[in-house]
Amino acid sequence: MTRLCLIPAYNTAALVAKVVRAAKPFCDHIVVVDDGSSDGTLESATSAGASVIRLGQNRGKGAALRAGLEDVKARTSHVIVMLDADGEHDPRDIPALCHPIETGVCEYTTGTRAVSRSRLALAGTGLEPYVADWFGVDTPDPTSGFRAFSNQVVSEMALFSQGFGIDVELSVRAALSCHRGRAVPIRNSASPKAIEFDAPMLLDFFATVLRLLEENELPASSRVKEYAQALENRAPVVTLHEHNEVSLFRDPTRDVYRISSEPTAI
Repeated sequence: MTRLCLIPAYNTAALVAKVVRAAKPFCDHIVVVDDGSSDGTLESATSAGASVIRLGQNRGKGAALRAGLEDVKARTSHVIVMLDADGEHDPRDIPALCHPIETGVCEYTTGTRAVSRSRLALAGTGLEPYVADWFGVDTPDPTSGFRAFSNQVVSEMALFSQGFGIDVELSVRAALSCHRGRAVPIRNSASPKAIEFDAPMLLDFFATVLRLLEENELPASSRVKEYAQALENRAPVVTLHEHNEVSLFRDPTRDVYRISSEPTAI
């Protein structure tokens, strides 16, 4: 089987070449989608040996991945690996993600990061119980950007997300499909600092979840709609009430939300 690595990139000139070179020993083809970068990302990725799709303007991670997937349809790759360009993921984990697909164990895999449950961060396993509750399916590490699919699985997906919501959309659509999935532990170089998100990024996530819930006529849509509206209005605190109570506290000086299981503000 052939492997193709798809890497969405935006202003990552200082990192993308290293990521491409590290992934090359494990993939037959590497395609970088330059999402309208202005810092030389295209040149950096090309010099490292990747094929590059250039978008004329910044459209978001989801749009970049969708453009890449359209290009992939014309190729004969059997396994498609999705990998971020910021260096968070270790390409040495690519074989572990691909092997279950290549041996017929499953049709897609998700790279699962180790996240402390005591922090209940809105990343990795911290969001897992919420998405599982909203959709009634198992979605390990639903915001992971490191995953692999058989070509058949991605060709069946009608994706809509333009931004960072694409990760949860991929997770949910795969979990709701008839295809088999598997969680694969991966290395993760993300900083152990408190987890925080830009408010627009967080809103994009909840808007994506809401659209998927409404599309599948699931009852959790009313709750998630309240969360999305609160974020759009930049509420100082947004509390998720399912499972262990988790709150999102806004820092108005930087328009970010910090995730905490403690009933205190930033």
